Amino acid sequence: MFKFQFENEEDDSPQHINQPQIKTTTHDAAPSKRLSPLPSQTPYKGSLLSITPKTQLYQRDVADLRTSMLQSSASSDESWIKDTFNESGSDVILGRYEGGFKTWESSLDLVGVLERIDDAWWSGKNVLELGCGQALPGMYCLIHGAKVTFQDYNEEVLTLLTLPNTILNTSSPSQKPKSITAQSQPPQTASFISGDWLTTPTLLLPNSFDVILTAETVYHAEFHARLFELIKYALKPTGSVYLAAKTNYFGCTGSLPQFRALVAQDGSMEWTTVFAVTETVRREVVKMVFKQ
Repeated sequence: MFKFQFENEEDDSPQHINQPQIKTTTHDAAPSKRLSPLPSQTPYKGSLLSITPKTQLYQRDVADLRTSMLQSSASSDESWIKDTFNESGSDVILGRYEGGFKTWESSLDLVGVLERIDDAWWSGKNVLELGCGQALPGMYCLIHGAKVTFQDYNEEVLTLLTLPNTILNTSSPSQKPKSITAQSQPPQTASFISGDWLTTPTLLLPNSFDVILTAETVYHAEFHARLFELIKYALKPTGSVYLAAKTNYFGCTGSLPQFRALVAQDGSMEWTTVFAVTETVRREVVKMVFKQ
């Protein structure tokens, strides 16, 4: 079961985890669904997160998110939503919940790498973020003019967190205050898909994305092939993939070297490490492109 800790309800700072605690379950591939967001009935509250000296993005406040989660759990049969308030359990339930409510540190690394690309380049580009959760990398692309498809396993993560984050980041004034309140629809340049990577291609055009982003998604080896096949299906022949992850996930079945071995065995893509953090647990951002 996923564990969401609220030690101090007045603390709206982003929540971070380092290594996922996982409960294994057997499951079938969840069908994918394209969300059709309605205008929000209540304003979303957001706080400014400084990711790098250059980039600041809004996240929905923890207390505001918690209120919505409690309301959702009261009317939902999804027990994992209720279990987010337990003091014991796992961060991920394979096949049911994939940790989308947390801010994973490799996603911050990925934003730093995206900053290296000229801001003007993003205008009009098609971007797909897989396993998006908080979706900070995708938010960066969105506010720089890209059309972004946000994909997460859980519809609840998209509706309670990803979608509000898009509204907060596209409604904010040019001079960003530390906290804002926003109520509107997400921009037309943002779209949302829930479901399993195995079924996601049914809602996407092949070879249609200039950039695919994904962070902290290789911790379970069972899903490596699904992720890689989806990447190959959705990426343009001239496109790029940016994958951010820890090199190893202790207590988990997947690792970055394992995923790299899968890519190498397939032989259709090249792999380059473009960023690495070596203290404590090693983290990397890798770039993948099709071999020409």
